[in-house]
Amino acid sequence: MPSLSYKGRFVEYVEAGLQTPPPYGKRIKLQTIRNFRKHPIKPGDTLYHFYGMRTKWCRKLGESICKSSQVIRISRNEVTVYDRLDNGRLKFNRAYKGKRALDLFAIRDGFSEWREMRMWWVSTHGAKCFPFKGTLIKW
Repeated sequence: MPSLSYKGRFVEYVEAGLQTPPPYGKRIKLQTIRNFRKHPIKPGDTLYHFYGMRTKWCRKLGESICKSSQVIRISRNEVTVYDRLDNGRLKFNRAYKGKRALDLFAIRDGFSEWREMRMWWVSTHGAKCFPFKGTLIKW
């Protein structure tokens, strides 16, 4: 029963991304990037999305089914995604390089462009946050 909590700036985009079908022309969030978990999220798991978990303002945003859970590496100018094989090894899946590809990746994560996403990462996690390794969860 994986629960995911979001900051206030993402609530509107997560709620839009949980609608079926997602609203046309509106910014939506269809994925989230997280640190590795002790019990990894797997495709097929039901995801429970919340705002402000562990606070008195906590509220449920909705539920979805995990479509994929992949290993991700984010640097200042590149995003690399890997599939996790049954034997625990990683297999290269895709690299996002260049402005257009990085902007498309950032849009799926609820940002308007890569530059905004990168600035948010630095302001939230500090100047030494890159390279980041974690999990990319899509619903």
